[in-house]
Amino acid sequence: MKTRHIRVQVVVEQVAVSGKISVLQPNNIVVEITHPYDGVSDGLHIPYFAMECREKWYTTGDGLSPAGQKTAERLLRDVYLHCLYFEANREVIRHHYRLYRQGVLALEAAGMTSEERFASAHRSMRQRLHAHELSLSEYEKTLAALRKKVKAYEAERFRLWERFRESIGREVPCGTLDELIERFVASPQTDE
Repeated sequence: MKTRHIRVQVVVEQVAVSGKISVLQPNNIVVEITHPYDGVSDGLHIPYFAMECREKWYTTGDGLSPAGQKTAERLLRDVYLHCLYFEANREVIRHHYRLYRQGVLALEAAGMTSEERFASAHRSMRQRLHAHELSLSEYEKTLAALRKKVKAYEAERFRLWERFRESIGREVPCGTLDELIERFVASPQTDE
């Protein structure tokens, strides 16, 4: 994706908000806030099947289209409002994030398996199978049990994540949420 770094400014509730367009293509735009916050972005994508309508494209020739300007300003406004909300509710959100992380750690302590652990255990089992330390039937049984654990782990982790997202009290796009957590919530004590 092309990086343009076109500046964008809006006024939200009498506050001057600045940002930059970090990705700009006819069907992709990403805006990152630079003032009064930084490090948080949001973007939009126009699907290929909708590209026929040129007046909705984010670029015209080599510049920003009117639709792109309007979209950039809206994205910047939304990112600012998300930052403002996270800053005002930092402790409550941090508490719920800690509960989420504790839930994930409890899943792992209970023997539920993540994809990464599954891959490691699977490699080890294949090596044992090839070294004739494990029979094919033992390998298949163990592999089936591991797959069940991964499926259960992923379902439970998703449930914990959805509970955390609901606790935030507002809809936030996934990528933006990750950046907001990094900026306002995550800290060395969060993962304990």
